Amino acid sequence: MTKKMKLWEKGYSLNKEIEEFTVGNDYLLDKKLVKYDCIASIAHAKMLHKVKILTKEELDET
Repeated sequence: MTKKMKLWEKGYSLNKEIEEFTVGNDYLLDKKLVKYDCIASIAHAKMLHKVKILTKEELDET
């Protein structure tokens, strides 16, 4: 089984203490917020379509 890479990983390891200080338990909060972040992104795309910045086709890609 392959190890999952973090989004920001570039193939080299970070100092464990620095990673813990800068990231810590953020993933726990992210798990709670992801649903609402997606809802907000869709609402934003709909607004951009309403003011004619996004086309219907671009909106449908969201």
